[in-house]
Amino acid sequence: MSQSADRILLIDDDPILLRVSAEVLHRQGHEIVTAGSGQEGLRLLEQQPFAAAILDIVLPDTDGLTVLKAIKATDPDVVVLLVTGYASLDTAIEALRCGAYDYLRKPFAKADLVRIVHRGLEQRRLALTNRRLLDELNAINRDLMERVSLATDELTAFVRLGRELEEAGAPAHMLQRVLRAAAQLTGATPCGLFRRGHDGRVTCLSAVGERAGELRLLDLSEERIVQEAFATEKPVIQSHLLGDPATATGPLALAGFAAALVVPLPGLAETTGALVLLDGEKEFTERQASLVKVMAAHAAEIIPAVSAAPRSAMAANDEFVDLQDLLGRGS
Repeated sequence: MSQSADRILLIDDDPILLRVSAEVLHRQGHEIVTAGSGQEGLRLLEQQPFAAAILDIVLPDTDGLTVLKAIKATDPDVVVLLVTGYASLDTAIEALRCGAYDYLRKPFAKADLVRIVHRGLEQRRLALTNRRLLDELNAINRDLMERVSLATDELTAFVRLGRELEEAGAPAHMLQRVLRAAAQLTGATPCGLFRRGHDGRVTCLSAVGERAGELRLLDLSEERIVQEAFATEKPVIQSHLLGDPATATGPLALAGFAAALVVPLPGLAETTGALVLLDGEKEFTERQASLVKVMAAHAAEIIPAVSAAPRSAMAANDEFVDLQDLLGRGS
């Protein structure tokens, strides 16, 4: 993360409060820039980027709401915290409506200042990460559309994926949407994301669809087709898990799965991952494998963001595994 990503602008005409707040936040590792008036603060904002701004709502040359609106017009991603010595609910509501992240009343505790600023910066980082991921994923989709002639159902799967990724919010939820899209594209019953850790274990990070619960419990370290996909970095199709002596005693066949499509994830440093799709409505095809490679690229882009996301951003649901714990355990 660049230094400017955590640069904070403090605007207040109280020199003591300004100095104390700057010292508290500087000790937290932030770069602090101070201003004694609204106009000075706005000039500083034009000269350099800031991740957050903390300003008094009553300033000698203007009011904080005016400065807030100007900041948001310059950079809507700046986290703005308004500080006031006046208890005004109407002002607080107006500040939030204008884009303020939160509202802090004087006198405030140092711990409250740090907590709110860190919470706002974390939310900002998550929003920027989501935006970057969506831009990258949309670029991949556009490239695919230009190079491949898609059938109606295939096109529907990718269009729906793009829409759902925009609505997903947290990277963990984006990852789950990718799994659902891969399952829809192939007709797979369950679809799971597996990752091999440094200890050699190949464990499920997330799974969707029928029998997803069973898939989450499997260790595919001894699954021949998974190891083949890792070694060749190419998709592997096995239409008869139970009938092939090489796979009949593997974890997937022993769990009762009949057919598999394993698509390795590209570009994961140090560890290897794969999308594993099982028991499709029809036999898996090379065309499906080629299209799922795009889904695998999506998953590879999202995994680092999931690993870095705060636990609060990864609320669990019936189909979702706690990726934070699993990613930590598998690396």
